[in-house]
Amino acid sequence: MIASSINLLHSNGVIPHHTLTRKVSDGKSTAFWHDLWLGNFSLKVKFPRLYQADPNKNCLVRDKWNNGWVWNWSRSITRGIILDQFNELLHLLESVHLSENPDTWHWDLANSKIFTVKETRLYIDDALLPDHLPETRWCRFIPKKVNILSWRALRDRLPNRWNLSRKGIDIPSLLCPVCFSFPETNFHLFWDCNVASAIWKFVFRWVDIHPPNILDLTDLFNWLDESTSIRF
Repeated sequence: MIASSINLLHSNGVIPHHTLTRKVSDGKSTAFWHDLWLGNFSLKVKFPRLYQADPNKNCLVRDKWNNGWVWNWSRSITRGIILDQFNELLHLLESVHLSENPDTWHWDLANSKIFTVKETRLYIDDALLPDHLPETRWCRFIPKKVNILSWRALRDRLPNRWNLSRKGIDIPSLLCPVCFSFPETNFHLFWDCNVASAIWKFVFRWVDIHPPNILDLTDLFNWLDESTSIRF
């Protein structure tokens, strides 16, 4: 499970492929061609022509050893690129000495030799999460669902008609179902729609505040931050 997860993270450019490698001892649980155990690449990647010439592509390291390395090829490897690859493979294998101890995993991430979920999670978060996200607005005096709605609106994650159409969902009309005048976007719903505008005007008259110049939702929430001691 860990190995497959590492492969997925590597394919997305998050964790180097050589982070998790096999340390071969008896060779009975390490795939000769597929596992990362000799260098920074699997042998099937490093020596593709040899891999294609091996009829037993799922063999273990131990399967290739009988008081010496044993080879069984489906084609001749006596010349050309495939011979060069074979000679390079033999050179690499000179440093390999099998024993009776079981094979183990070797972890190497950010100079850490011991695998921990915490350190790995921190590394992944640093690689994937943006460095500069706006501060989450949260007011403990209003219902959680209102806080969540505000957060989703600022992140443009509400399923309005405009966003649904951008996701490829067939929408009969992009127009606001309340005023039928402009596309239904977050800004339109919360500020620009005739109904929303009428509500805001009522609020401004009620609290005796001059209407601000709002260009987007960020402006609106920033204005709310500046106009009240309650933080949203």
